[in-house]
Amino acid sequence: MATIRTSAITVDTTEMDKKLAKIQKDQMPYAKKEALNALTKDTARVEKFEMQMVFDRPTPFILGGMRVLKWANKRDPVSILSGQGDRSRFRSRYAEAVQRTLEPQIEGGRRRARSSERRLRETNQIGPNQWLIGVETNAYGNVKGPEYQRMLSFFRAYRGKSRSGNSDVERLNLAIGAVTNTRGVRYFVQKTGRNLGIYRVRGKNGKPKLIWYVTGNAPTYRPRFDFYGVAREHALKYGGYFAQKAVDKALRTAR
Repeated sequence: MATIRTSAITVDTTEMDKKLAKIQKDQMPYAKKEALNALTKDTARVEKFEMQMVFDRPTPFILGGMRVLKWANKRDPVSILSGQGDRSRFRSRYAEAVQRTLEPQIEGGRRRARSSERRLRETNQIGPNQWLIGVETNAYGNVKGPEYQRMLSFFRAYRGKSRSGNSDVERLNLAIGAVTNTRGVRYFVQKTGRNLGIYRVRGKNGKPKLIWYVTGNAPTYRPRFDFYGVAREHALKYGGYFAQKAVDKALRTAR
């Protein structure tokens, strides 16, 4: 019968334990941060692709509403992705426009009044519970920006600022002058009868052309863009991949 002899081997792992503890302390927070930020960035890419699939030719402005509001760091391993813009980083009226457009598409419900509608309500051109629906639209389904500006300026309801820094009043006067004197364009609101709306007339004998319908029914949307579902599914599917990639990088760069 063969006899197997064994001997005890003792290894001092104190230094190895210290090094592993140091890696755990120094590198794992880094790995968490890297994994979360990489996943968040990739989720934003997937969300934008989903928007292009769901919506009919979304504008670059709306696609830009998909923004990372907060990146994770070692002390605070939390990242935040927003599908409705960031009012702290954009001029508030632009961020508000993105939020106003995307919110009903994500949550459903009635569309909130646009700034142009609020301006027209303030000047009593339309009623407090009336909305505009564009007739002439561009490739993205929106009435062209200059048309809004000219119409609001004509009704003395425009509140923009020029790129040169002109005040609201100066910009308003410039716009009104361009509309009434140079271009010979005027607008009027049909408030009674059929075809309620805002009409544009070019020249003295121009034929009125309907540009916006005025309706008493707020546009209502069903949820179309599953922002939360897309993010959740992508995190479940690829979270492990980004976590492993971040851990490998952390171990590789450990000192």
